[in-house]
Amino acid sequence: MKNIVLKTCLTALALSVAGLANAEDAGGPVTIFSPQLISHAAISGAAISIAADSVIDGNLAAQAAVTIGAGLNTQTQHIYAGAAVTTGALSTVKNIFSGAAAGIGASAHAQNVHAGAAITVGAGGDVYQVYAGAAITLGAGASTYPGALGANANRDSTALEDIHNATSMAAAIAQIGVAQDALSTLNNSTTNPPESLYTTMGGFVSLEPGVHQGSAVSIAANSIVEFSADNFSDDPMDHVWVINLSEALTVGAGTVFVTDVPEGDTATIIWNVGAAVTLGAGTEFIGTAFVGGAFGAATSNVSCGNVYATGAVSVGSIGALLDGTSDPVACDTNAEGLAGFRIDNNGYSFASVNTVCPVWSEFELNDVDTDSLVFTTSETQEEGEVVTTYKVVTKTANGENNVTFTTTSTPGGNPYDGKDVSYEKSDGTNRQYSVDGGEKTKLTAPEQHECYEQMSVMGETYGGAGVPVGNIPSGNT
Repeated sequence: MKNIVLKTCLTALALSVAGLANAEDAGGPVTIFSPQLISHAAISGAAISIAADSVIDGNLAAQAAVTIGAGLNTQTQHIYAGAAVTTGALSTVKNIFSGAAAGIGASAHAQNVHAGAAITVGAGGDVYQVYAGAAITLGAGASTYPGALGANANRDSTALEDIHNATSMAAAIAQIGVAQDALSTLNNSTTNPPESLYTTMGGFVSLEPGVHQGSAVSIAANSIVEFSADNFSDDPMDHVWVINLSEALTVGAGTVFVTDVPEGDTATIIWNVGAAVTLGAGTEFIGTAFVGGAFGAATSNVSCGNVYATGAVSVGSIGALLDGTSDPVACDTNAEGLAGFRIDNNGYSFASVNTVCPVWSEFELNDVDTDSLVFTTSETQEEGEVVTTYKVVTKTANGENNVTFTTTSTPGGNPYDGKDVSYEKSDGTNRQYSVDGGEKTKLTAPEQHECYEQMSVMGETYGGAGVPVGNIPSGNT
C-alpha cells in the first residue's frame, strides 16, 4: 500500500553525547537518536527560518537566530535560539528561549518567553510570563500574564530532551557529528554491502531497503522517489533505508518521496548527507536527515521527518497537525520510535529501550494555579477506617485540570495508606500513581500511565522529576 506519509511525534532515550562518543571510540554500539534529537523537528548549527503559514510539529533549536513566518496557520512547538527569535504576525508558538532579543508579531501568540535581551510584543500580541535581559515593550492591545519568569529559567530544566541554553545546544550539535560518523561506517559492511547510487536520477526511482551510498546526487524535477519494501517479509529490519552521501543532495522542484510498505508496517528512512541539501519548490521530502551543511527548502516541506543540520535550515512545514489541534499527525519516517536504533560493527540494529517517563517542565508546573483550587470532600466510616475522597479542580490558562485522590487511614496510621492520585492535564493525558504505607507504586489499570509526574496541591508536592514509578526519590511524598 502506497502512502505519502505525513509526520511526527516525540519520545526519548537517555545517553549522553560523551557516553556515545566513548562507546564509539571503544568500538561498542552507538545510539544515533538522543532524546534531544527525537524531540526536535529541526536542529541547526546556524539559523532556522520557517516559511509563512507553515506547521512544525516538533521543537526547534538553532545556534543562531530563529525566524518564524507570519500567518494564521503558522504553528510551532518550543523554540531555542542562540541569537534572536522573531515570530511573524498571527503565528502561534510555544515556549521561547532566546539568547538575544525576542520579537512577537502583531496578533501573534507565544507561551513563556525567556530572552537575553529585549522583548517586543506587537500590537494585539499575547504571551504568558516573560523574562527579558533588557526592556519589555508591548504594542497596542498586547498582553502578558501576571508574574515573571526567573532569570535562570533557561537553566532550571534537566529533562534529557530539552535544549534551553548554549550548553545543551552544543551537545545536540555534537550528537549530529556522532550520528554522521557512525552511519558512515555502514558503507564498510561486508555482510550487507551497500548499493551504489547514480549521481543523476529522475522519473520513477525505487529504492529497496538497505544501505545506499554515493557522492553528490541530483534528482530531476517532478520525480517520484519510492521506498519500497518486500511485502512478504515479517522482518522489521527489512524496512530500513540508510542513504549515505559524502557530498550534496539536490532535488528538483515538484519531486515527491513516498513509501510502499505492507499495511501496518513502518519505514525507517535515514539520510546522512556530507554537504548541503537543496530541495526545489513544491518538493515533499520524507525521512530523518543528518546534514553536514545547510538544508535549503524554503518553498518545500518535510512531510514526515526531521532535519539535523550543521548549517542553516530554511523550510516550509515539517509534519502536520490534526485539524483544529496542536497534536501531530502520526507518521513512520521520522525519529519517533527510533531511540533504540544503533550502529555496531558496521551494521545497524534496534535495541530494546526502557521507557523514559515524561517530566513536567517548570512552565507546566507554573500553569497550575494553586490559588483557585476548589475541593469537595466526603468521609465514610468503615470498620474503624476513615476514608476521605478529595476532588481538586485547578483553573489554568490552558483550560481545566482535575486532581483526585482517596486516603484510607486508621487512627495513628500512616496518613498515606491507600492514597491514589491522578492528574489529568487539559490535553487529556492522564498520569496516576498510588501510595500504600509510604511505598509508591504504579496503578495497574490499562488506561493508567506507568509513570508519575509532579503536581502541587495546596502547597504540597506529589511526584518528582519524571522517573519510572518504583524509583521515586525520597523526600517527594
